[in-house]
Amino acid sequence: MSSGPTRLLALSLATAATALPLTGCFDDDDPPAPSPDLEVVDVQSLDLPPGDAYLSPDGRRIATYAGRELCVYTADGDKVRCADRPIDLDPNSVQWNSDGSRLVYTEDFWDEDDGDLDVEAGETEQEPDIWTFQTGSGEVTDLTDDGVDPADVDLRDQPRNDQAVDTLPMWIDGSTIRFFRSDDEWDTVAVMQIPAAGGEPEQVGTLPLKFPPESVAYTPDGEQAAYDRWIPYHDGKFVGTQDVALSNLRGRDVETIVEGSRYTVSLSSDGDDALAVPYRLDFDPSNPSIYTFDPSAALSVDGGDATELDEEVQWAAWRPSGDGLIYAEFNENDEDSDLLEFPLRIVTDVNDVGDDARELSDRSFLPPFLHADLRAPVWSKQNTMLLREQSDDEPTDFQYVLVRLGKG
Repeated sequence: MSSGPTRLLALSLATAATALPLTGCFDDDDPPAPSPDLEVVDVQSLDLPPGDAYLSPDGRRIATYAGRELCVYTADGDKVRCADRPIDLDPNSVQWNSDGSRLVYTEDFWDEDDGDLDVEAGETEQEPDIWTFQTGSGEVTDLTDDGVDPADVDLRDQPRNDQAVDTLPMWIDGSTIRFFRSDDEWDTVAVMQIPAAGGEPEQVGTLPLKFPPESVAYTPDGEQAAYDRWIPYHDGKFVGTQDVALSNLRGRDVETIVEGSRYTVSLSSDGDDALAVPYRLDFDPSNPSIYTFDPSAALSVDGGDATELDEEVQWAAWRPSGDGLIYAEFNENDEDSDLLEFPLRIVTDVNDVGDDARELSDRSFLPPFLHADLRAPVWSKQNTMLLREQSDDEPTDFQYVLVRLGKG
């Protein structure tokens, strides 16, 4: 699957991305209290279909997407039910709501089922709508149906007859979804909201972007957004630059936070810290960098700067209470081994990534996704994480595991 500017460049040539919910992350109990002595206390193997797997924020359910089938399992790996029809979706778009009663997703705007977008061969992107899946009934609902069959649309044709391109849905509470909508002229991106139960979408903002972001994080008050931004042209010349920007929803007070690469943006639940982590498919151990920044300082009168952390971070998952994270660090493997090495490390302060982090396990864990390359795993309120672990015998063999954290 293509990624970041590669996807956007294909779209540009034809027409000319652990994230996090805003609020309401927990449906009953408070999130686990910070504990400096957390350890990996259990690793449970799960029999899930090979594909993409998503742990709910409450830690009680797992959604899987494999072979056009969207299903729900218990946290112990027992199948509950599947969607009532085959589904073509963007694996990066799947998001749980806070109580695990619904999923939201879109069709795959960025890529075709059979591989990377090939402009010369005349392949088409999927025209996406915002869909929900009710986990209790298996029913799927198109919330932004514009009467267009995604399989019959070539989004490179101009004009596009008012077809709405709806991408990157996010829950802002247990019953409301925020998403991006691109206009016909590809000159702005509207910030929209719609009730999960259905209704008319409402525009709540506009971002001055040519293409919809692939990664976004909203501040807890919902008034500011940090997002990846691809800039194809400047002053009439092709530049093809990538950065991370932060602005209000009206597209004003824009601050460039990070430049020069492709990043997934995420925000702690308390809104105090933000991360820009390189896309996993673009990870370069010879030139690693992640960035932290304070959203409130970035939009202050004096502006704010991101702090560069020169660490080989593969992914990072925020602690539910907001004060710290777990991440996988790339280690050079033994010359006699073909196995990858991504041990778990933990910090209580985001700026302690690196030498000040504590190793939780020397076992190699990766996110539970085969295709959702922009996603980070979820650290649930049950102090569990759904991950994949590489087989000791076969480098290409992976097992889904539920990692439990507790006091050692």
